[in-house]
Order: sequence, then structure tokens, then C-alpha cells
Amino acid sequence: ADRALARELGAAIGGDPQILGPRAALWSEMPELYGRAALLLAPSRTGSLDKNVLEAHACGLPAVVLAESGAAEHVAHVDPEGICAHATPEDLATAIERLLAL
Repeated sequence: ADRALARELGAAIGGDPQILGPRAALWSEMPELYGRAALLLAPSRTGSLDKNVLEAHACGLPAVVLAESGAAEHVAHVDPEGICAHATPEDLATAIERLLAL
């Protein structure tokens, strides 16, 4: 289900150069990558508490997560506007817009 959502989101993005999609990165690259980002989109349904969400928050980067994920409890204390109720492109876009408007 997560791969299907990733494909759907990738198609909706349409190759926007401002959006960095999933890829392997070296640990040494992470501070620079988080520093260039406006937010972290982590729409995993299966993660208990995804490390990438903690890393993003440690760098001051807000995150969008699904309400059903384990990360939602953490995000509720840091970026409550980043919790997305449904894994649809429309709901994810709304959560992204809420965070970017802050």
C-alpha cells in the first residue's frame, strides 16, 4: 500500500525539481538534505516511530505523518498540524499546506 501511495504521489508531483523523493543518502548528507527541505513527508502506515521523523524534528524541520502511524503521537506534540487523517493525495496536500502556512 505504501508503494502504491508513493507512485500516486510521484505522479501528482510531476517531476517538480523542488521535491526530493525517496532515495538512498549517506549519513553525512543528512544535515544538508534536511536543511534544504521545507518539510518532511512521511506517509508510512507501517512505521512505529520512524527515525526520519525524529531526525527531521531534531533539525527543526516539520513533518507530515498519517494519524495511524506510530509517529503521530510524537508529531502531535511538535507539529500537530502535520497529522494527516487519510492517506489520500488531497488530505496529504492539505496537511502540507497547513504546515507551510505556519
